Amino acid sequence: MTSEILKNEQVDKVKLIKIAYIKSFIGSVVVVLIGLITSTIINCYFPFTPITINLLQAFSIVPGSAALFGAQGWNIQTWCGTTPAEMLNQKIFRFLSIIGLFFAVVAFSSSPSSS
Repeated sequence: MTSEILKNEQVDKVKLIKIAYIKSFIGSVVVVLIGLITSTIINCYFPFTPITINLLQAFSIVPGSAALFGAQGWNIQTWCGTTPAEMLNQKIFRFLSIIGLFFAVVAFSSSPSSS
């Protein structure tokens, strides 16, 4: 009986991981589409200068790298994984990653103004 319960827990964890990655993939596609729509609007009505595009491209990596280098691991990790510090760490990581992806899409799909 105990081995069956452990096996069911493992199956549930595998399903949880699969669902998390599917949600992340769909979320990334949505962020990319929003970034493309934003850059299309900017290109039509408020085109950036080439230097602005270069700066946006260069600084679009900042939120993602802040998320990567700022994320805390073992020093705040607990057995349950649901402490306020761990949950805040995950939320900040996701937020900065999303913002970084958005700015990168906008930056690399922008075209310079013709003037």
